[in-house]
Amino acid sequence: MRSKLEREEFDDDFCCLAAPVRDARGRFLAVIGISMSRRAFDEEHETLATTVRDVDADPKGNGFSFTKYDPAAFSDAVERALRRFKADGDPWRQLRTRAMREDHSWAASAKKYVDMYAAASKARRAA
Repeated sequence: MRSKLEREEFDDDFCCLAAPVRDARGRFLAVIGISMSRRAFDEEHETLATTVRDVDADPKGNGFSFTKYDPAAFSDAVERALRRFKADGDPWRQLRTRAMREDHSWAASAKKYVDMYAAASKARRAA
């Protein structure tokens, strides 16, 4: 099974990205995929990229990401995550702990927005 990018899934504004999961010998085990609106896929990946910092590029990263949005890059990110998971040990535990400590809740996002708005208002009043 090869990686697949489907640009139409029941609707013109929907897409699905899927990649095979293989064992160390290359045997097919499962498939992992994600479905989303085309707008999210085409426009919001920049925003999502700031949320997931690739641990292979940043020692303080919190996950596995890819910048070329195609099935092969997605599959590579999944395979890197699986290799790290299978190796276990301190690097995996540290990654898991860092990722779980982050707060990406709506409450945290709303607080950042309010803080940003307050700073902009203050700057405007000062001008």
